[in-house]
Amino acid sequence: MEEKVYKEALGYPIILEGLLTSAINIVKELRDNIEQDISKINKGGFFCKKRNPLKQIGEYIFKLKPTGLCPACKSKEETSKTYTHFFMSYISIEEFKNKFDKSDGLCLQHFLSCIENVGNPEDIISLLDSQLFIWGDLSRELKEYIRKMNWEYSKEPKGTEQEAWIKAIRVTSGINKNKES
Repeated sequence: MEEKVYKEALGYPIILEGLLTSAINIVKELRDNIEQDISKINKGGFFCKKRNPLKQIGEYIFKLKPTGLCPACKSKEETSKTYTHFFMSYISIEEFKNKFDKSDGLCLQHFLSCIENVGNPEDIISLLDSQLFIWGDLSRELKEYIRKMNWEYSKEPKGTEQEAWIKAIRVTSGINKNKES
């Protein structure tokens, strides 16, 4: 509505930037914890208690999971699971990962599905690194959009940050950019 009525928006970008920053912090914490667990497994030792690096994912998924499902994601849930496994089998391949890093990334729902339904911690680390990279760029664009909405900077040239809040809605809702609502 903000975009259609006012041809720009500030409320959504501020809220979305906060949500994205929270998601980034949660994913960084998850990544660090999995990496620490992998490191402990690799070091081993007779008295070292072995932990499954994937056991803690549930609590992070709970923190990130939206309260309702995106309608597009809900109707494609079964197909998505197949694609999730396929996607995760390629995420550690450098050429695929490089191309993925240049994309808009996964919506939050599909991102959670990927980390929830995969058994290889190294693949999850690859995905977490990519999403953090992609979301970091989006977060910077949102902050720049918000900054340029301030009257002091409103005369500065507009750039790709003008679309950041729309990208952030797609990330959090799963709405495909090729579909009109």
